[in-house]
Amino acid sequence: MNMSNEDVVISCAVRDHLIKNPAQRIEVRNLAKQFHISRSKLILTYKALFNKSIKQHHLQLMMDYALSELENGAQVKELSYRLGYSNPKNFARAFKQVHARLPKSAKNRPGADKNENLGESDKEK
Repeated sequence: MNMSNEDVVISCAVRDHLIKNPAQRIEVRNLAKQFHISRSKLILTYKALFNKSIKQHHLQLMMDYALSELENGAQVKELSYRLGYSNPKNFARAFKQVHARLPKSAKNRPGADKNENLGESDKEK
């Protein structure tokens, strides 16, 4: 892919924006407008530079933020709404997709082993 230096700088700026705002819901078209680049060019450049789509990267950052919040005592339901999910079950599905465990298993358990948490989730059901 042919990328200009400006395209690289813009993609890096978008990545920095995502990192600084993990809890913010995003739309790629709005990011493109904000950073004055076409949507398609942003999508292609970002993927070429970082080996994942903007949406994939944002989901990872958001769920890492959610994990940190849960480990610090946040409530799953309140956090799911704060992150823009209309249904806590959708949040739980996304969290599990990224962290291979349910959000309730992360509450107040910093650094807990994933396999241990999966076992506890099953016991609670």
